[in-house]
Amino acid sequence: MNLKELKNVVRQAVKETLREKTERNISKNLDSILSVAKTPDSKQHYERLFHQQELMKDVFRGLISENKNDILNDINNDQWEEKNPNSFMKSLYSSKRAQFLSPYTEAEFSQMGLYKLKNYSVGFAIKKDGDIIAVHNNSEYGGFGSVMMTAAMRNGGTKLDHFDGFLTGLYTANGFSKIVQKDLWNEEYAPNGWGYEPVDIFSTKTSAYANLPEIKQIQKGLKSEKDLIKSRELSVPLVHAVQNYKTGRPSIIYRVK
Repeated sequence: MNLKELKNVVRQAVKETLREKTERNISKNLDSILSVAKTPDSKQHYERLFHQQELMKDVFRGLISENKNDILNDINNDQWEEKNPNSFMKSLYSSKRAQFLSPYTEAEFSQMGLYKLKNYSVGFAIKKDGDIIAVHNNSEYGGFGSVMMTAAMRNGGTKLDHFDGFLTGLYTANGFSKIVQKDLWNEEYAPNGWGYEPVDIFSTKTSAYANLPEIKQIQKGLKSEKDLIKSRELSVPLVHAVQNYKTGRPSIIYRVK
């Protein structure tokens, strides 16, 4: 083999290597897109997030009553009853929103940190990995949302997940502004009773996408969705998110403090 032939063989080998590397990258990128576009979670996860969303309406409702400052003081001073999964479940499932409940089992709760006020159906649970769940206020008094979130973090809560929507602004304002992942809606796991009400993807109060440059361009009318798609400035997952929010199918947002 002469020098010229050797060079040709080397060039071909380099081309083959680059081609294989490119194909691997494309495959990797496609897998990445699909992993975002189709959440690996289950219908049970969706049902539990829906359950939590409904409970949070009562956690953040109203103002603190002067007659119930003792509840506020108990939360701030960590006056929780001794861990009792059965008692915690009774507190949690006394909700007037029982039709939305997707229950955890007593065995599951026994593996978590349980924080329920001694004399009220108010509390939350924290999994071993710091995930905050089952935040509830089933008392007749309101306005404890912020102090409960602070208490959850004080007692070891470091993360949570939720459907994008009205909880977005509340969690952002109460210690969980850092987003680590967004999973697109998966219709296969749609919770029973879901309302499919449009979600404003352009508002920071309801959308984790609102501050993205592409979303701001659409909102301000600087570019249309079609223009951004044609120029490939709008990623595949983001295209799906924009369309999903119009039809009441928000993403799942994962947050850490």
